[in-house]
Amino acid sequence: MSKKAGFKNPKKTRVGDGTAGPGRPKGLQNKMTTTAKEAFQVAFNDLGGAEGMVEWAKMDPDNLKTFYTLYARLIPVDIQAKVNDVIVRHEWGK
Repeated sequence: MSKKAGFKNPKKTRVGDGTAGPGRPKGLQNKMTTTAKEAFQVAFNDLGGAEGMVEWAKMDPDNLKTFYTLYARLIPVDIQAKVNDVIVRHEWGK
C-alpha cells in the first residue's frame, strides 16, 4: 500500500514537522502588531499629537484626503444594531 503525497499520520506529529500548533490564544495580538502600534504612538506624540496632525492635514488638500482615508479605516466595519421600530411603506395614488 503506497502513501499519498502530503499525508501525515496525526499520531506521529512533533514540533517542526510542518504541522500547525495551537496558535496564539484568542484575543491576544501578534507581538509585531503590538510593537508597531507602540512605535507609531511614540512617533505620533513626538510629531505633535492631534494638534500636529490637524496642522499637517490643513497644509495640503492631498494631506486632508490621506487623513480621511486613514480615518475611515479606523471606523469599525462590523456594526451590530437592534431595530425596534417598524417601517411602514405607503404607496400613494394606487
